[in-house]
Amino acid sequence: MLHAASVAQTIAAYEPNKVLHESPPEVAAVEKELPREPRAFLTQLRSGYCKRLNYWRNRISVSVDNICPECEQSPHDVQHLFNCPEKPTDLTPRDLWDRPREVVQFLDA
Repeated sequence: MLHAASVAQTIAAYEPNKVLHESPPEVAAVEKELPREPRAFLTQLRSGYCKRLNYWRNRISVSVDNICPECEQSPHDVQHLFNCPEKPTDLTPRDLWDRPREVVQFLDA
């Protein structure tokens, strides 16, 4: 009983996810079927800390411009990946959790 209450209290105290700006949903079970590298990429994107994003690379080194290599708009973050005018899609950041296989295919990960 104490453990369950402690776990519930800890989860309730979590800050909202940086990508969704809310508590994240469960990851779709189909993700377990994906190879390790794409799963790691999805995890990085869900956190907003992804080495493939110029947004994150710019935070580490100012020599990297926070600009999308496809459309040259800024910021090159997770939201932009799903809204880039050079690569239109019906996918959204929420699909990192709900439709991981489709996101991996879309991002060629």
